[in-house]
Order: sequence, then C-alpha cells, then structure tokens
Amino acid sequence: QKRSRVDHARRHVEHAQRAMHDFVRELRDVHTTMPQINLDIGGFLGFADYFLDGLFADWLVQRRVVAGLDRVREVSSRVFDLLMGLEQRRKQLQQQLRDAESARREWLESVDG
Repeated sequence: QKRSRVDHARRHVEHAQRAMHDFVRELRDVHTTMPQINLDIGGFLGFADYFLDGLFADWLVQRRVVAGLDRVREVSSRVFDLLMGLEQRRKQLQQQLRDAESARREWLESVDG
C-alpha cells in the first residue's frame, strides 16, 4: 500500500516536472523567465522506502515529503505571481493597442477631412 502511494506520488511529481518545463519554455515566447524548479523526491528515498523498513526510513521519507510540499507551495506562489504580472502586462498591451487604433482612426479622419 505504502509503496503504491509512493509510486503514485512519483508519477505526479514527474508530470508536474514536465508541466513546469513546458511552462518555462512557453514563458520564453513572451520574454519572461522563471528559474527551472526541481520537484524530484529523491532516488535514495525511493530506495530507502522499498528496501529499508522501519522508523528511520519512514522518518526520512516523511521529511522529504514535507520538504517537497514546501517546494510545491513556493513554486505555486511564484507561478501565481508570474501569472498576475503577465495579466497586468496583457492589459497594458491591450490599452496600447486601443490607443494606437484610436490614433490611427484620428489620423485617417484628418487626412480624409
């Protein structure tokens, strides 16, 4: 049971790593960067959980899980802040576009009239 939960968690971590890698790559398209975040839960702990049984191995795994949760919270907060900044930037660019379109219409009216 415990091993299947660890395997399940490991698959989720790998999925999150791929998603973060894709997100960081997409940020380059808008000239924004975010440092690569490693959410790896650690090879030794997988070994310890499978082959060492007892309180020490469980304690190591638990510490690593808590540290991983802290990293996930940190990354989540950084992604949220980044998304809020991108939303603000989008709004500014939309306003600049509206202003440019308005200026173009005024210019065309002045040329025609």
